[in-house]
Amino acid sequence: MLGVFGPNVGTTSGAQYQRMKKVTATSFNEGTNHTVWTESLRQGDATLRRWLAEGEDGVRLQRTPFGRWL
Repeated sequence: MLGVFGPNVGTTSGAQYQRMKKVTATSFNEGTNHTVWTESLRQGDATLRRWLAEGEDGVRLQRTPFGRWL
């Protein structure tokens, strides 16, 4: 399942793994992890607040100007 788009850090080993790990290492650091974690919490909190604000009716579907449903 992890290799659906081809070889990656999660599906390789040996020299190929080392090469992929080196290429992606700069993207995964403490600063980036902190930013992602903080934004995830913010988004989750906003989602829960919206659901709670909708009350017993729950979240209603709304059509966007682009024809998508939210």
